[in-house]
Amino acid sequence: RLTGEHEPCTLQELTVLSGIKKPALYLLLKQLVQNGLLAKEEKTRRYSLGTGVFDLAARRNAELAAVHFSRHIAEELGSEFGEAVTIARLSGGCYHRIAEVESRYSVKVGAVDGRENRLYRSATGRVLLAFAPEAEFRKILARAGMPTPSEWPRMRSPEQLERELRRRRDDASDPAE
Repeated sequence: RLTGEHEPCTLQELTVLSGIKKPALYLLLKQLVQNGLLAKEEKTRRYSLGTGVFDLAARRNAELAAVHFSRHIAEELGSEFGEAVTIARLSGGCYHRIAEVESRYSVKVGAVDGRENRLYRSATGRVLLAFAPEAEFRKILARAGMPTPSEWPRMRSPEQLERELRRRRDDASDPAE
């Protein structure tokens, strides 16, 4: 915020403006420069906003647009079918709920949009895992490990997990179901 409100600032100026001790601020600024969030002019030793700030802002705006769009789609589906609708994205060993609309019926799903959730703990996560590309599934299994007994009781081996996910994928793909 400080470098965005002022002309490029020196370490000393930022120390005075921020109230952070110079050694700690220097390490922080160094990290921000390395990550592209700040730029340092070597001749003048002044700091200003780096291009990474604008990339970060663009990504955040895209995320907000996706949430808005997803919420609209979830509301339309919920209205049409009267059921709970969850829209989520797969991210490593977890999924992130983007939007959720509750059912018209007396079923309550406890969820918070945007929160990270372990894949094995819910039907949403298990469906995402069942439909994940094979390479992504392998990465998730390597990173997250097998589900704990509290996450998925009676799931004992990777082979058993693969069979169960395949069954869920096949059941969901069968138009006769």
